Amino acid sequence: MKYRRYGLFLDDLLNESEPIVAEAIRRLPHELQEARQARVSRAIDCTHHNSYLPEDMWTKPHEDKPYLRPIMDEVLAEFKEKDEWK
Repeated sequence: MKYRRYGLFLDDLLNESEPIVAEAIRRLPHELQEARQARVSRAIDCTHHNSYLPEDMWTKPHEDKPYLRPIMDEVLAEFKEKDEWK
């Protein structure tokens, strides 16, 4: 998967402009928010230079674990519950 060549995780590809994703990111611990932003910024820099990271910096398959999706599931459940109360 090419996103790993940029040092990204699959969850880094989720669109921040979606309300559920934005809320999940907001709920991440500060260190994870910063790490996510650093990965995204580094990937953008690579694309501007039409290059990938050195292979030793690629995300390994065993490292690419969902970190945002579990929080998104909680947020989605809360959003649905709020809608039910309306």
